[in-house]
Amino acid sequence: MFHLRSILVLLFLALSSATARLQVKRQSQVPNVPELRTNAARLSAGLTPLPPVRRDPTRVQEKRTRTSSSPGCEDHDQEYIKVYRKSSGNLIGYLKQDTVSGSIKAYGITSSKNSAMRITFSSTPSNPFDVSITSSSTYPYLGFAGNDLTGGSSIANALVATKYINANSVASTVGNSYSSSFPKSESSIWAYNTGTKELTPQWVNSNGGKAPTYLVYDPNGSGYIQITGDVAKFQSAHPAAYVVQFFVFTN
Repeated sequence: MFHLRSILVLLFLALSSATARLQVKRQSQVPNVPELRTNAARLSAGLTPLPPVRRDPTRVQEKRTRTSSSPGCEDHDQEYIKVYRKSSGNLIGYLKQDTVSGSIKAYGITSSKNSAMRITFSSTPSNPFDVSITSSSTYPYLGFAGNDLTGGSSIANALVATKYINANSVASTVGNSYSSSFPKSESSIWAYNTGTKELTPQWVNSNGGKAPTYLVYDPNGSGYIQITGDVAKFQSAHPAAYVVQFFVFTN
């Protein structure tokens, strides 16, 4: 009786070992694929069936239209540009929503926030970007219209509303608010300092080179803001003019 029981135990252990080896062999033969999608395929491969799938309708979250900024970027919406005189640091006013009166449609300065321009932009740390003018639809971007800027010349380009032009591109005839006399403009020319909140332009000349670019304002002249490549030459032609800076604020 004792010998019979021992034989049965040994037989059970042998069968268990063979079953385990067969299971391992079957699993080793399963194709190297991400997933066997049917129960029939899984059973033939020696695997367990798939778990039950819920058929209840689930709420799908709507895709966000604006993702969060990458590191080093900042999103700005419906904000203002304050204009300061660089030499003194004094506030001159806000960038005005409407262009100056007359046939030349360029932007000047206002003392009232109620008539100030609102802008929207997403800054990038490495590439120039565009700045949208909230109230403008025909020419939705803030830029400049004009020609090449160089040292030794009093030439200046006007601050205008323009259509979009790629970053680092030369001035193109895409349409702007200024005048048919200056059809070429640039839009994606802006850089933003997240620490000081300063917004600065960088004009690209027709040879692809970055021009010396200074924001200037002549209160006794045209009434609109311009950029020049030579401040001294510009002031010789416009004695009341001075260098200004743009800073972005929420109010």
